[in-house]
Amino acid sequence: MSSNFVGWSLAEAVKRITGSKNPNGKDSQFWTIVERGELAIFGRRAIQSEHEWIPAATFTSLVNRDLKTSSASGKNAKDQRFIDILIYPVLHAPNAIDFLDNKSLKDAFWEFVLHDPEVLFLGNKAIKADPDLTQVYREGRRQRGAGWEWPFEFFQGELAGGRSKESPIGFLADPLPQEVQLAADTVCDRYSALLALLRQKKLEAVGDASRSRGTNLILSSIWSHPSYCFDAMNGDVLQKNENPTGWHDIWLKRWRAVMLQAPFHVEPLKSDGLRSTTADRQQALKTKTNYRVETTGASLKACQAWLAEIMKASPHKKTETKQNLWKKAQEKWPGTLSERKFLAARTEAIDITGATAWPTAGVSMKSVQKSAR
Repeated sequence: MSSNFVGWSLAEAVKRITGSKNPNGKDSQFWTIVERGELAIFGRRAIQSEHEWIPAATFTSLVNRDLKTSSASGKNAKDQRFIDILIYPVLHAPNAIDFLDNKSLKDAFWEFVLHDPEVLFLGNKAIKADPDLTQVYREGRRQRGAGWEWPFEFFQGELAGGRSKESPIGFLADPLPQEVQLAADTVCDRYSALLALLRQKKLEAVGDASRSRGTNLILSSIWSHPSYCFDAMNGDVLQKNENPTGWHDIWLKRWRAVMLQAPFHVEPLKSDGLRSTTADRQQALKTKTNYRVETTGASLKACQAWLAEIMKASPHKKTETKQNLWKKAQEKWPGTLSERKFLAARTEAIDITGATAWPTAGVSMKSVQKSAR
């Protein structure tokens, strides 16, 4: 997540996504986008509570929505209510990794960069101002008349038909239509947010290395290197060829079929006094990657089932605090369950079981007294 990105209120989100000057709770276009999970929603259950992620399925049930106060609740007074709701583009969300984990780089780019709801809205306006920009917003080219290679190093606003303020061309050429530059700025913002997650090691990328001795894990430094780029058509990571023979080999394919994953930390192996070979290290990396992909998904499902069983046993009386459950979950699934995934599993378990007492903070006094006997 971008450290300086502030989530939007419901009213601001409606304005940004639909262009409505007088947003209201009846804007079906916006609510459809939200209910499809194309934006990340956070809210508080009480004034003193922390913001938590609201899954799209849960938000769909919150039919009473107040844009002025940025709050939402269910049909009945007893139904859950969220206040101080904040809307995030997925790539800027506090739980962005949960949306990106086990997704291909190509799908992530198209879904959360070019098909980001705000980008789609602004992109349509840009196309009206310059029809050639369909090459960017519909075909995925980095510029009109250019290819599908999106660089990892660029100036803000210079992609997607825009022009950077640092560009010398800006002093000589006529100014671009405002709609074109605003859309380009937003595309660059989302693309930068995706790259930032990879550069900061909050997200890892693994691909099929084209070189026989290449590692599958793509180093974080690659995502800011000027010689590399992303192929939006095929989902590959390319490297600039220093000695091309023609237009056909300007770019060299370095990693194919790139997949994204949450970082997986393992305890270092104790040395047996022998130096490992390159093949050993590569095999260890492949084993680690395959293991992580298999176990993180299984851990999330297992945690959700475990929490659901606890809540089913006492749906109207909370017997465990969130902190205690998180501590136990860490012991059950060490290294394969992040706190964000645990909170997501907990929210889903509450929704599935209808355990009305569990969303509240703390634990009931009767439960404490009973366990102390």
